[in-house]
Amino acid sequence: MNQTPKIFLSQSEFDAAEDDGFVYGRNYNYRIGKSAAYVYIDLGKEKPYRDKDSDPLSLKYKFFSGCTICYATSYEDLENGKSMQCFTANVILYCSQETIAGN
Repeated sequence: MNQTPKIFLSQSEFDAAEDDGFVYGRNYNYRIGKSAAYVYIDLGKEKPYRDKDSDPLSLKYKFFSGCTICYATSYEDLENGKSMQCFTANVILYCSQETIAGN
């Protein structure tokens, strides 16, 4: 993958994302069949996220470097170690501001 993957997380996963932790999410820009890919990420180190003018204000972001990202067709496959593809990359995590505000 040439671009930094952007991974959508639930509020609880986004809040739990920290150095050397792990999260589960979805990559809506990467499809396996007709469905967005399910993703497991061993996080590296969090770095400051640089906002872009094109970033929607309704989303909140975190940036991590040196992550191992594994893709699969379902969460169950990820949990059972049946990932289809794993690689090391930097990653952008995002979550809806509305979800965050709805604590």
